Amino acid sequence: MKPDRNRETDPRLGRPPALERWTGLLGVKAAARLRDREQVLATFRTEADLVMRLAAQVPEPLGRQQVRIARGPGMEQNSRSWSVYMAVEHLVIVNRGITAVIHALCAEHNPGVEIRIEDIQPHPDVGPEQIEALAFAVERYLEVVERFGLLRARERYRHPWFGPLTAAEWNVLAAWHNRVHRHQIERLLRLHGIDRL
Repeated sequence: MKPDRNRETDPRLGRPPALERWTGLLGVKAAARLRDREQVLATFRTEADLVMRLAAQVPEPLGRQQVRIARGPGMEQNSRSWSVYMAVEHLVIVNRGITAVIHALCAEHNPGVEIRIEDIQPHPDVGPEQIEALAFAVERYLEVVERFGLLRARERYRHPWFGPLTAAEWNVLAAWHNRVHRHQIERLLRLHGIDRL
């Protein structure tokens, strides 16, 4: 008998469909080759700034309220029932992690840890303090990426969905990831009756 798997908690079942992951990987690889680092960083910052502005306009009780939404592109099943602040904390965790990965790849050493989907899940009791935490994580990310220049390191580090990625590909992924969760937060705000910016 096969074990019963919960789509909300099993990382293998929670990830997006294979076709979506495959097209996402192609998009990440193409953007890493075609867009320059400054364009990618501008997108990263713009999306993060929008997330912080959106989250700041939510009254705290609504920002803490978990709401189930339909899965959007790039979202895992288990992120469908997050609160606004949970989505922000997730971005804090992921952006800090990608900062460490890019630093390690550009310094030509392996980060030494495996990134697992279950390690980047937010806590349900987080609050508006995550907005400031995201601001610090974004500034640190930009500092590290700018320090390493064009991100030409050929070393690769494995992403749980996309497999081995270069530093330039991780950089594109970080910007894309901010956008995915910005869309999620906009949808949550609409459900709370709050117009987006």
